[in-house]
Parts: sequence; structure tokens; C-alpha cells
Amino acid sequence: MFISAIEAVNSDSSTDSNSDKAMPAILSSNSSMLSSKRTACSASEADCYNMGPSPLRLTFRTARQPWDAVLRGQTLYIALPPHVLPEGSREAFVALLEAAEEQLKCQHVVVVFESERPDRAMLVRTFMFLGFAVLSPTSPLVPPSLSSGHVCMLYNIE
Repeated sequence: MFISAIEAVNSDSSTDSNSDKAMPAILSSNSSMLSSKRTACSASEADCYNMGPSPLRLTFRTARQPWDAVLRGQTLYIALPPHVLPEGSREAFVALLEAAEEQLKCQHVVVVFESERPDRAMLVRTFMFLGFAVLSPTSPLVPPSLSSGHVCMLYNIE
């Protein structure tokens, strides 16, 4: 199910029927997109509630390329498309950053892409130009499932 950023902001998270389950954000290596996966928590029920609110999967649709993302708390994780970004992607991405700040009220945006991409160096330079910084794999903002084989870059929204 895909919803817009406006619908995500206006939705009431207390009505989630699966609020007692954890939804870790994972990166699917074969499709290179973020997804949310509902799984029963192997720890105690109290530990599940301490993990914070469940993530929400979002797809930002643009004219040329949909951007898949997961909103967890006040952090938006964005998966880059697996191939070279089409023309107009920069403008679409800047619009996505504005939506994260103004509509979703995010404090952080984390861009995720595979570390083996042939355009990795260009992507790192491009996102650093936009104000992103490379995150350490041990950062608390990097989910364990993304700590190896992926590059995560952080943008702090002030």
C-alpha cells in the first residue's frame, strides 16, 4: 500500500492494528529499495514498545521516477533507484527533501544505496554538495540490516 506524504501526516498512528509488532526497515538487495517488513518481535512485548513507533512506507511519485522511502520516527530513509538516475532527479529529490521537512516534520533524512554501484563516487559527491554526510556503519541511525554493503548518507534538517 502506498500513501502520499500528506496522508502520512494526517493518519492516526494509534489506530494501527499491528502496533505490537516491530517493523524494521530493510534494504532488498535484489530490488535496491527500502521496504517495511512486519515481523513478530522475538524479544518481550515491552521491548517491542520501547523500539518506538512503527515505520511507515512511502512512495514519492515524480514525473520520471518514484522514490521509495520509510519514515521511522523523525527520520526518513530514502532508497535510491538501482540504476542511473534519470534527468530531473535532482529537482525531484529536492522537492522530496522539502516534503520531509515541511509536511513530515523530519529531523533527519538518510539516503541509502548499494556500495557496489558503479556511480557510487558520483553519488557521494552529489549528495555531499546537497549537504549530506556519509554515516558510519555503526551509527545509531543506520539499521543493522544496512550496515554492510550499503552507503548511508545523512542530511540534518534544522
